[in-house]
Amino acid sequence: MRRGELDLIGGPLQGMRLVEASAGTGKTYAVCLLYLRLLLERGLDVSQILVVSFTNAATAELRERIRARLTGALHRLGNRDEAEQDPALRDLLARYASEGRDFDALRNVLALAVADFDRSAIYTIHGFCKRVLDDEPFVTGLPLVLELVTDDAEIRDSVLADLYRAWLARHPPDAAMAARLWDPSTLKRLGRELQRRLAKPLAKLVWPEKAAPAAPLSANDDVSFQEARALWLQERATIVGILKAGRAQLNGNIFTDKTIEDGASQWDEVFTAGHIAEVNRFDWNRIDRYRRSCQKPKQRQAPIGEHRFFDLADIVAAVLARRADEVEASWFRLLELIVEDGPEAVRAAKQTQRVMSFDDLLHQLHGKLNASDAGATTLAGSLRARYPVALVDEFQDTDPQQYGVFKAIYQTGGSLFLVGDPKQAIYRFRNADLNVYFAASREAQAVETLTHNQRSSKDYLDALNALFGRNRAAFGLEDLQYHPLELGQKRRPPFSDSATSRAALQCWSLTTAAEGAPPTLQQARLWSAQATAADRKSTRLNSSHT
Repeated sequence: MRRGELDLIGGPLQGMRLVEASAGTGKTYAVCLLYLRLLLERGLDVSQILVVSFTNAATAELRERIRARLTGALHRLGNRDEAEQDPALRDLLARYASEGRDFDALRNVLALAVADFDRSAIYTIHGFCKRVLDDEPFVTGLPLVLELVTDDAEIRDSVLADLYRAWLARHPPDAAMAARLWDPSTLKRLGRELQRRLAKPLAKLVWPEKAAPAAPLSANDDVSFQEARALWLQERATIVGILKAGRAQLNGNIFTDKTIEDGASQWDEVFTAGHIAEVNRFDWNRIDRYRRSCQKPKQRQAPIGEHRFFDLADIVAAVLARRADEVEASWFRLLELIVEDGPEAVRAAKQTQRVMSFDDLLHQLHGKLNASDAGATTLAGSLRARYPVALVDEFQDTDPQQYGVFKAIYQTGGSLFLVGDPKQAIYRFRNADLNVYFAASREAQAVETLTHNQRSSKDYLDALNALFGRNRAAFGLEDLQYHPLELGQKRRPPFSDSATSRAALQCWSLTTAAEGAPPTLQQARLWSAQATAADRKSTRLNSSHT
């Protein structure tokens, strides 16, 4: 694998190449110039160069920028003096002249591309998947007529309810499990987990080890519960008083008046049940204060006063802990059913109804291209013949399925350009996965960078280089590196703060004044917003020109 700066004017146009482009280095400009070169140097037409981005807005902008690049180049080819105003085009034409290229032929290629641009293959990832599935119904094996739905929540919810009812029929819950399952939030939580699995079908599932079945409740368990309950109802004040009187002999951080009172209130709730099998809550965090085994005296201190309840509390609390583990295990068995069987059930329901969501488009195409049969090879070959070159923009926002589609098509031939900036990966909520980006960087024939920033001032770039250049692992990931930036040719007037003289780069420290510890994520977000709002209120930002 080769690493270096991207040569936009004369670099190779074959193979799998990853282009890293920091903010302001002209990523879209580079995509447009590569598109221009592919037309002029590879003999392709606009329908053969696949361009993919990940949002409708980005795709629409890319389409207009590419069209503008082609029309501008066509105009300047007819007026070489104007070409001097476009440094990249000037250098490209100089290279073509040195190679003896026919400029009339180049103009004809561009004129045809501009006239034919409505046939260009510029799509969102889902738009591309839909086009393939529509054009290859016999290869993909899908029904000829499918309705594309933007919201499949109704189908998901229906499948979830069916699975939920079936599980309840096979595993009738006891009082404790019923209390958890019939909580209004249970179906919502299961629905979120099902939706997450549908969105990330290639993620590896890791479940807790299945523990041996818990011993069922015995008659002795309930006898101990009844004895403890009777003592508590009759002698509550005495029991609490013994514990408070012995505080000096115990760990003062654990045994405070508040934790003792909280524990008493929690035992009150436990004993609202008439039998131990009827206890349906287990999130008790203070009842242990009343367990004899937890009342360890400090060094050189005598144990606190005796009471039969403290010994019974050990027995009852242990049984409740065992019951809590049993309920948790039952919950995980239900969750496993929903997550393992739910996605296929949802897809089967959609196929019956002849509908498909946007995520289904991607799932279907990925599955067809990565199947272990001749159909996958045929489909990949057909797409590679139709689109000999693909340019994937905003690649840092891809996910395993999306990359799997392009890898399947181009791993044995054709040309694939992946363009993005891992430092700008902001779409985790859309299942973007930086590990996919890093895997592609290891598999690419070349990883090339755009290093000239066209947006910022020299002082600011110098400051960034100094800040991030000091620490190779500044972003916390070994594969995520900062590449030093240089000032580009494009000149922009700097912004200046009229209120005070400032350095090009300002650093704010967000540490807690009391302990000097890093803030939590929630604190950092809040404080950053507050500091930014205060700064904007106290200063006025003016451009040095009007």
